[in-house]
Amino acid sequence: MEVKQKDNGSQKNQEGERMGEKEISAQIGEEVSRQLKTKHLTEKTMLADVEKFQEKFRTHHKVIYGTLVFFGVVLVWYGLWTVIHDIPGLKNPIIAMLVGMAILALTGTWYKKFVG
Repeated sequence: MEVKQKDNGSQKNQEGERMGEKEISAQIGEEVSRQLKTKHLTEKTMLADVEKFQEKFRTHHKVIYGTLVFFGVVLVWYGLWTVIHDIPGLKNPIIAMLVGMAILALTGTWYKKFVG
């Protein structure tokens, strides 16, 4: 009799654990859903705040903004120049020019700019 009671008690514990697992799973699902909604709202407000700051900065500090944009473009150009120079096939200027022309032709930019 005592063995059956232990088995019966362990079954109740297992059922209780299963119910606990279901409750925990439901709570986790609710929490994940809440955090995703909050994250989405937070991203929207953060993007709006950043855009507002950029607009203020752009309108009130035109010289500083223009200088930063200029240096950003120069640094990107310098980085591309350095990376392209490290590509073995493009060290030859004629090959680089042909590859550039092919890229412009494939994208259609060659025709728009030079042909008409």
